[in-house]
Amino acid sequence: MIPNFFLVGAPKAGTTSLYHYLGQHPQIYLSPIKEPCFFADEIRPKNFSEAVRPRLMRELEETEAFLAGPMLEKRNGGFVVDWGGYLTLFAGACGQPAVGEGSINYLWSPTAPHNIAAHIPGARILMLLRDPASRAYSQYLHGVTNGLIGVSFRRHLERSLHHGPLFDDAHPFLEFGQYHQQVTRYLEFFPRTQVFIRLYEDFRDRQPQTLREVFEFLGVDPGVKIDASVRHREPRVPRHLRFGYLLKRSGIWEAGSQRLPRRWRNAVSAALLRPRHQLQMDAEDRAFLVAYYRDDIEKLAALIGRDLSAWLR
Repeated sequence: MIPNFFLVGAPKAGTTSLYHYLGQHPQIYLSPIKEPCFFADEIRPKNFSEAVRPRLMRELEETEAFLAGPMLEKRNGGFVVDWGGYLTLFAGACGQPAVGEGSINYLWSPTAPHNIAAHIPGARILMLLRDPASRAYSQYLHGVTNGLIGVSFRRHLERSLHHGPLFDDAHPFLEFGQYHQQVTRYLEFFPRTQVFIRLYEDFRDRQPQTLREVFEFLGVDPGVKIDASVRHREPRVPRHLRFGYLLKRSGIWEAGSQRLPRRWRNAVSAALLRPRHQLQMDAEDRAFLVAYYRDDIEKLAALIGRDLSAWLR
């Protein structure tokens, strides 16, 4: 069994929620590793900086062990680097008409469209695109929450503008939001009828209708009811940026969470963390990002035939 559809991105545009909702449909089989990244040649440990490579190598070892086991639980990410291991992810499919995975790096990856088309030319491609300025800020907060970023958003933007050739927490970052060329690449390898493009706002504001459209696109029963009451990837971020970063990087955060009595955890969490919605992007930072993405947004609007003027405000 091989996959016949791919949720390719964009990152932080509702893809995780959509993946979980698709997983509720009885006619859809999803890879137990949401993001195996197999078709993106760039996403390999050798292409990452020395600072993050040890983490990537651990993930590769964990992925290999996972593939060798029963694969009963779901994993968000992993690095599957050979075809045999990749096919193992879909061995559990049993007649579902839609079989897929959701590696969000595939939209950005210059190699993924060609590689997918070479292996599975009839594949269906799903994209959710989000205002690139808001997308970038959401990815930044996600990095802060996970202890990967310990600087201000402005400083992180500056780092991402002057990155080196290897991947790290600052690269790719702004590149993830340059959709025009990314979408164009897929349309060069797949007919428009095989590419499903919606905006993050469509999925957020018209979720039942958008899910029905996704099901119709995948050729499964569009009338199946999905429980969309649970939201995914709602980060809580440290109240004190540098302090939270040091706690997470040192391992103290994780160790303390495991050892702290349960009755104290909520109080400590409230003292150290705050909800995502309490943080808003600075107006100057948004103005910078709007200017940075303006030309790309205008080209994308013409390509997909959507009014994207709200992204330019």
